[in-house]
Amino acid sequence: MEQRMRGFAPLFKKSAWPILFMSALLTVGLVVDLAFVDTPSFHTDLADFAPDSESSQAHDRISAHFGAETRPMFVHVTKDDGGNVLDMESLVLMDTHLDLVKVEADKRQNMVVQWITAPSILQLALDEKANGTELTNVSDWQEMLELTIDLNQTDCPGDIGKQREVGEFIIDGMLSKDFDGTEMCLWIQSNGDSGSPVVTAKSTLWILEIDPELNSDQRKVKQDQLRDYFTELSADSDLEYSVASLDLISHDIDEGTFDNIATLILIAVGVVVVLLAIAFRSVKGVVFPLVGLSFALIWTYGLLNLAGARFTALEVAVAPLVLGLGIDYSIHLQRRNSVVRQTIDD
Repeated sequence: MEQRMRGFAPLFKKSAWPILFMSALLTVGLVVDLAFVDTPSFHTDLADFAPDSESSQAHDRISAHFGAETRPMFVHVTKDDGGNVLDMESLVLMDTHLDLVKVEADKRQNMVVQWITAPSILQLALDEKANGTELTNVSDWQEMLELTIDLNQTDCPGDIGKQREVGEFIIDGMLSKDFDGTEMCLWIQSNGDSGSPVVTAKSTLWILEIDPELNSDQRKVKQDQLRDYFTELSADSDLEYSVASLDLISHDIDEGTFDNIATLILIAVGVVVVLLAIAFRSVKGVVFPLVGLSFALIWTYGLLNLAGARFTALEVAVAPLVLGLGIDYSIHLQRRNSVVRQTIDD
């Protein structure tokens, strides 16, 4: 076998420059494609990181019978000064912002199919009990309660036993932080003679159900745009809107992955140069392996991109893998080349 391979040596020697030229041309073409023509974008779904298990398989079987699930987008609302976010002035401002957000959502293919928010719940109560009175026309909590309940026939909800425990869990754990309705309950039970109709909380939660018919990329982009709009509302008011969802987490991972992989490659190449310089202490000893490593990375990502591969955050692991294997191979190859050149001039 070795003798047979040696027989090809003259052919390889004659073809060396054409092979080098074609390799360089292909590499330049892949670089242009990666950098300018079809820059790869990452499309990460958090489900990609979940191991296959019986529970995930059961979820898939159940989902087949119920169709696509809505994707919740959570909006955490607080006041800049940490005050009561459920005072009527803040609720009216939230209601105004909610109308603006609905307009923005409608512009984006009616992306939100359900709105679960403090102002919308109060408006629903006004629609049912107060002939559609607008929340913006309600001056305070006392007026709100008088419009929606009969003090003579109403007890504080969830006042006893497990009902109270469930009510407190829903209100405090799921919708509001540090919610306190004790004074309101006392005010209702005493028919307004004691206590206070005002409820207090440091935060409240909006839940926006995103249309499941939108594909993954559309959901990510549109939720990111809606998040930017919430940021604008926060900057122009004393309310602070913090937005989170699984789609936004995936979007942020995708946005940061390309920059991270570029930084990773630059740092790794720098480390490789230092190691090669220490090992061989010559320009040729550094350039020869480095060119091979660079070609390997460009060809790996370039050919994947040409093939239309779907890039996720997991592809970041390819770069250090190629560099790690490549530098080991390059060091052995360069050392072998140095030994051969000591005995053979050509």
